Amino acid sequence: MRTGSQQTGDAAERLVAERLRAAGWTILGLNVHVGRAELDIVAIDPVPPARLVVVILLVALFYLQLFNSFLSPRISQYKGLRVNLSLPGAEIIARDSSPLGRLDVLRSPAFHYAPGLSFATQPTPPEQLGLFVDAELAGAITRFRGDVSEVDFLDWTSSALPYHVLGPQADTKRVLIVGAGGGADVLLALYHKAERVEALELDPRIVRLVRDTFADFTGGLYRLPQVRLHAREARGFFEALSAEERYDLIQISLLDSFAASSAGVHALNESYLYTVEAFARFFDHLSPDGFLAITRWVKSPPRDNIKVFATAVAALEARGIAEPAAHLAMVRSWATATTLIKRAPRRRRPEGRRNTATSARR
Repeated sequence: MRTGSQQTGDAAERLVAERLRAAGWTILGLNVHVGRAELDIVAIDPVPPARLVVVILLVALFYLQLFNSFLSPRISQYKGLRVNLSLPGAEIIARDSSPLGRLDVLRSPAFHYAPGLSFATQPTPPEQLGLFVDAELAGAITRFRGDVSEVDFLDWTSSALPYHVLGPQADTKRVLIVGAGGGADVLLALYHKAERVEALELDPRIVRLVRDTFADFTGGLYRLPQVRLHAREARGFFEALSAEERYDLIQISLLDSFAASSAGVHALNESYLYTVEAFARFFDHLSPDGFLAITRWVKSPPRDNIKVFATAVAALEARGIAEPAAHLAMVRSWATATTLIKRAPRRRRPEGRRNTATSARR
């Protein structure tokens, strides 16, 4: 008994054969076996024999077109892209594929992305474009016209914590962003008056989108004189740094989507950014009063942030630090948590500034 797909193929061959007869062809046979091969249609015509090959290809093309909907990938209704496509006026305005995954850019007047944004926030986010990798939300490209006050909503996220702990008079001249993506952390650094921002981004497609394709939308963010962009993997970048390079803040924020990290799909694909050895390398490139800030999603039950905190303790102890507590702090919002690791012990307790910043943003 032939399957449904085989019956459909037979019907397609008969349909093509009927069209050929109507055009004057003589059909010698269908599904003719030659050794282990099978010819869909064998026909004779006075014109050159290449027409025979065309007949076989026509059947194959008809078959592929018929099953095109089955061959095309379908996005699960639970994926972030599918959900966001239901927003008013949502449309895909750019798409690309590479070994790093399928990248989609979504535009909708209802789309906004600000992970862990305080419920007490007053500023309104400007227009944003959604970045989706393999149909999961991976960040956003934010409209920027050169006025940092337009992105002050970013100061109401937990990623802004290191700037408030450092204080308004702190020397934060050099900031390194790991996983720059659509540029939110770069904008946050500029909002806090960083004199030089170095941004690392692994995916060259995202670099091209922000720097070139949507340059007008982003105000040429990645081409600003105080921003230096590196399309490189982070550990390789640090290994190549000279020993004299120092940063006042190294920031690593939400490098994977919430759905991917919650599902545990990275359990067999360990990130080498969250190891004792990586933390030691980061410490080596902090200024004397510099901070390493790591922001992760809040999970239930808690796991990611506990692992980051424990890894930081192990890295500090490996450097011979007897009291890691003097170098550590953590603050969480409803969706994200930021761990701060200071290279030098605190000379005075920053709880006052930290509490002031967090209480105003609950």
